[in-house]
Amino acid sequence: MPVPKIRRNSTVEEARAASGHTNYQWASFYRFTREEARRILEACPGRTWTNMPAPLRTQTFERIQVLLASEGIPGVSEDIVNWRMVIAVRDALRETASQSAPDGKENARPRPFDPVRDLDPNCEQGEPPA
Repeated sequence: MPVPKIRRNSTVEEARAASGHTNYQWASFYRFTREEARRILEACPGRTWTNMPAPLRTQTFERIQVLLASEGIPGVSEDIVNWRMVIAVRDALRETASQSAPDGKENARPRPFDPVRDLDPNCEQGEPPA
């Protein structure tokens, strides 16, 4: 029986059904792909999954198969790994960007002088009078 192909816009449930995994097996697959996405972004920072070198994508696919087998979980097709890694790498990129983004308060420009706020003795620090 041929392995069912999944679309790029398939839902998680469609992809899980195509993999034949139980919910617990799928959770392990998700964890493995999340860890792999973080690992490959260290090697190729700022790249999306589709822009990763082909040998790296092949190695990642094979590593995921080994990780699944180590827990007795059936392997998945390249379509399913590609579908998942597009999402996992995108999420890891966002996570990296949010961690490296400067805190808003540190780089905030000072507010212009406001005589009501800045000179009113009844005004609390930085708060306008009620």
